[in-house]
Amino acid sequence: MRIVISILQKVLVNHFYKVNAGLFLFGFFVLFGLPYQPLSFHLSLITGIIQSGEFLAVVMLMWLLYNVKCVDYILKQLRLPSQLFLFSLNSLSNKKIYLYMLYVQVQVYMPIIIYAGVIAFMAAKKHAYASMILVILFNIVTVAVTAFIYFISLQKKTFLNVTFWLPDIHLNFKKPFFLIPLYHIWYDRKQMLFISKLFSLGFLYGFFNLYEPDHYDIRPLQLCLLLVVASQTAMVFQIKEFEEEYLSFYRNLPLKTTVRFAGIAVMYVLLLLPEFILLWKGYGVHFLLADYPQLILLPMALLCIFHVTLYLDNINMDQFMRIVFGALATCFFILLYNPGVVFAACILILAFVLYHSYYYDYEKKYN
Repeated sequence: MRIVISILQKVLVNHFYKVNAGLFLFGFFVLFGLPYQPLSFHLSLITGIIQSGEFLAVVMLMWLLYNVKCVDYILKQLRLPSQLFLFSLNSLSNKKIYLYMLYVQVQVYMPIIIYAGVIAFMAAKKHAYASMILVILFNIVTVAVTAFIYFISLQKKTFLNVTFWLPDIHLNFKKPFFLIPLYHIWYDRKQMLFISKLFSLGFLYGFFNLYEPDHYDIRPLQLCLLLVVASQTAMVFQIKEFEEEYLSFYRNLPLKTTVRFAGIAVMYVLLLLPEFILLWKGYGVHFLLADYPQLILLPMALLCIFHVTLYLDNINMDQFMRIVFGALATCFFILLYNPGVVFAACILILAFVLYHSYYYDYEKKYN
């Protein structure tokens, strides 16, 4: 039994945290490093969760989105040829297989379990027993059902088709060539697009409703935009992969580098368009009209430079996420000094310089 747990820990759990290390570290830094008094901040946050049913529903939705990420990762790992040896677990009893999958789910879901445990404890301390029971039941059901999904997948059976059933909306009009990767995301990566947008838009909406500054300061909103950018980076990697697989001939077309780079910039502006529209909800409270250009330029420039980074070398997803975390952490500290639109402009200029230098020299290596 210990041998099986050790194997599952190494090939599924540890790899999950390794792949998402950048996201976890960045989230931890924002939640515990950004607030001036982290303890008071989280006590106030938990009190609001306990006392407000709407707030609790939003938090549960975020937990559910995190669990979708867990499910998506584990199911993909179970389908990999390198993980076929795990199917030997089917020689065990169904009870043991389910318990092993339950162990995996508890481990990857542990950050939520810990925070939910603190919320339940505080709810019991404040005699908010309804919230306490709801938090406990929600997480027990989530863990139990998810472990059953893993159990079914390990037996190569289907269970309600875990992927999202999103409608196919065909856009029948002439499509600019440089926007083809976005249509790929729209048609073939609906689940990724849906989860990313739900997180980023929900995060911005919650920020505008829950945080009211006592004086004008654009920096908190800019720091929130860093999280918005982080939620879109997986799509950046998918777009680059799609370009390499299907649009490699694009490099041979007689187009100037400036035109090519402008196409990338416009593509990411359109990708972030829902967030840019929602930003107006904070107009007059979180930013002024003169600040709007830099609020648009910063996330667009960051996505552009992340895209260009993939031309520098043969970078896999793990390496890319570490680069993203390092870049966003650096931006976090720089934004604390309120550098203004100059900072975003410098990022965009750097992205163009790197693109101009490496675009024609890049060649994907296949192992």
